Amino acid sequence: MPKTYNSVWIHLIFSTKNREELLTKSIRNQLCEFLRNESVLKGYHLDSINGYQNHIHILYKQTLSRPISESAKWFKGRSSKWINETFELSSDFRWQQGYGVFSVSRENLEKVRNYIYHQEKIHKSRSFSDEFKMFMKEDEVELNRFI
Repeated sequence: MPKTYNSVWIHLIFSTKNREELLTKSIRNQLCEFLRNESVLKGYHLDSINGYQNHIHILYKQTLSRPISESAKWFKGRSSKWINETFELSSDFRWQQGYGVFSVSRENLEKVRNYIYHQEKIHKSRSFSDEFKMFMKEDEVELNRFI
């Protein structure tokens, strides 16, 4: 086979430092638009992005030329730099150090898209902590410590 093909879909989740509720609806909307545009320039196929007051969900197709850790670092670094340059917050904006990364099968892409799209509705009845634990349990990821 002369070419390499890829269908590796990633659901990336990361939260604000100390779960601070700094992502107002206005900031989230602008952030999502910014990352959509920047992803095109960087060569990422960003499919869906949304979040709530203290976290973001991104569904994207992973490129084979970069490890997932590099992609997560880019999404987090590029977005925090932009937030700090664009908004006057009481302190520097930072993301929590870690993140969650989950593979998504083709059969579940629409389910994950809908989940990401409905973040505001979901978080009327579920905290981010409960949401993240749910993902860990569904994917049978051992949860040693959750901060």
